[in-house]
Amino acid sequence: YSGIKRASHLIAVSEYTKRGITEVYGISPDKITVVYNGVSSVFHPIEGFRTTIGYKTLQQELKLLAGAKVVLYVGSDHPRKNLATALRAFSELRHSHPEVIFLKVGEAGIAAGRAETLRVVDELGLRDSVRLVGAVSFERLNELYNLASALIFPSRFEGFGLPPLQAMAAGVPVVAAGSTSILEVVGEAGLLHSPDDVHGFATSLQRVLEDKNLVNDLRQRGIERARLFSWEAAAEQT
Repeated sequence: YSGIKRASHLIAVSEYTKRGITEVYGISPDKITVVYNGVSSVFHPIEGFRTTIGYKTLQQELKLLAGAKVVLYVGSDHPRKNLATALRAFSELRHSHPEVIFLKVGEAGIAAGRAETLRVVDELGLRDSVRLVGAVSFERLNELYNLASALIFPSRFEGFGLPPLQAMAAGVPVVAAGSTSILEVVGEAGLLHSPDDVHGFATSLQRVLEDKNLVNDLRQRGIERARLFSWEAAAEQT
C-alpha cells in the first residue's frame, strides 16, 4: 500500500484495474497509464490439428472418443473464477449434447476450491464427463485450445484475463463474462454474459456447437482481436 501511494507513476494492465487503483488508493488517474498484456506467438490455430499425432495423443490421454467435442476452461478453482457456473452451464448443455466433454486446465490454487469443484461435479452427476488437468506448457495449452470447441470463462473478477486472449489467438470461440477487464480484452469478438447467467452461457455454447457460420465468424473476429495485444507493444509502451 505505502509503495503504491509513494509511486510517481503507475502502470495498470487494464482500464478496469486503473479504476480500481484510483478508487481504492485515491490516486489520480493522471498518474496511471494502461498498458495491456500481450499474447505469446505460441498460441495460434494448428492447421489440420485433428489429423496430427498431437491430437491422437491428447485423445488417448483424455479418453476422448473420435470427434469428441470439448468445452474448455482454463484457470484455477478459486471462488472468483466462478467455475461452478461453467459446470452448471455445461450440465445444461448436455441435455442437447450428452457427448460433450468438459476439460478444466490449471492447478486448483486452493484446496477448498478444488473440494467445491468436485462437490458441484458430483451434485450435477458429471464425473464421467469432466476431465481435470493440472499445469501444462504453453505448447500443450495451445494444443488444448485447438482441441476445444469453445472456451468458457465466467470469471467474476479479472485484472486482465489471459485465457480468453490466448483462446482467440488460437482461433477458439470465447464464451465469457462481460464484466471487469474481460470486456476490454474480448470486445465484440466473443459471446458475453453476466457471470451468473447459467442459461445464457449454456445457450451460447449450444450455438457454437451447432452453428458453423457463427464459429467461423467468432474465429475470425477472435484472431483479429488478438492481434491488437502483443508483448512487443507492451514493452514499448512500458
